[in-house]
Amino acid sequence: MGKIYEAIMRNVKSEAYEADAPKLGRRTIDDGWLSANRDALVNILSWRWTDIGWQLTTATTREELRQALQAVKDHPDRHLIARLLRPTKNTTTSAGQIRKKRLAHGEAVKCMNDAQTNCNKCMNGCREVEVAMSQAKPEQIDFIQREFLNRRAECQEAQNQLRAAKAAESMLEEELLNEEAAFAQDELLTFIKKGKYALHPLNLANAMAGLPYATSVPFVGVWQSHARCSKLECSGWPSYGYQVFKTIDSIWKDSERSSISRLELFQEEIKALPKTVRTRIPGETKFQKADNYVRTYLSENWWYLQHAIEKSVQITDDPRPMPFIICSTFNELLGSARTAADLVMAEAARIR
Repeated sequence: MGKIYEAIMRNVKSEAYEADAPKLGRRTIDDGWLSANRDALVNILSWRWTDIGWQLTTATTREELRQALQAVKDHPDRHLIARLLRPTKNTTTSAGQIRKKRLAHGEAVKCMNDAQTNCNKCMNGCREVEVAMSQAKPEQIDFIQREFLNRRAECQEAQNQLRAAKAAESMLEEELLNEEAAFAQDELLTFIKKGKYALHPLNLANAMAGLPYATSVPFVGVWQSHARCSKLECSGWPSYGYQVFKTIDSIWKDSERSSISRLELFQEEIKALPKTVRTRIPGETKFQKADNYVRTYLSENWWYLQHAIEKSVQITDDPRPMPFIICSTFNELLGSARTAADLVMAEAARIR
């Protein structure tokens, strides 16, 4: 394995130099690919923003970053954040190092496939001789037996080479995944710590879209990713879940300055929300009026929201700002089993 590993690393040096050389006019990752990644990431982050938003936007270490994303580790599109969830002790890794390692891994995969092909050929040769021995005439036996021993030795050597090639490929893949994880996590932490942009699902997704997530896909850093994605329309933004969170966050902040009770203020503010909103018609530049989902959602689920507020203000051991706690508790209540009595109470308490 050691010899194969060293040979692969020697072979990729010149290739890595060529790969790192700037190529005018060529983008490392297609806009369509970036846009699709960004839209999926917006969905991931918005899906559990109340559970990950505060921890994610205040993370200062890789461990805190990985811990913040645990709530979305089972999302259907989790492959996009696999590197951000992967524990790694690698020191800071450059994009050039990763590209070099990707070339080495590609070479290792080729070596492994070649070794597998040769091993299959040798095994077929052994089986062929075994059949020949059963059909050989007396005067052919000695020759075929010698040929069998030769082919068996070749087969054993081919199997040894295959095991070594697989081990080298596995080692390089592990090194590559750790380097990509270190790069992705450090890049995102830099973006978060810089505080240059508002830290909400869209801006974070814009920054994350170009980070490495698959060894066969080109990648870019967070600043280039954000700059390019910011110019690409995101049809799923703002997401309904995030709009609900921002509405509750806004009302909570108003309640801290209000002379009436929090629950009364929440009711009044929800009633005051517009009944309809202007939304863009998909695929067109025109707008149409549509039901204000946020107002409808909060009005219909007021019974659960008021219980979430009452329960949340009693919590003293949660470091998150209160709007995050309220929304998280609200989602828990809505997701829990409901009795017939709960449904009747919720219907009666609706804001009308």
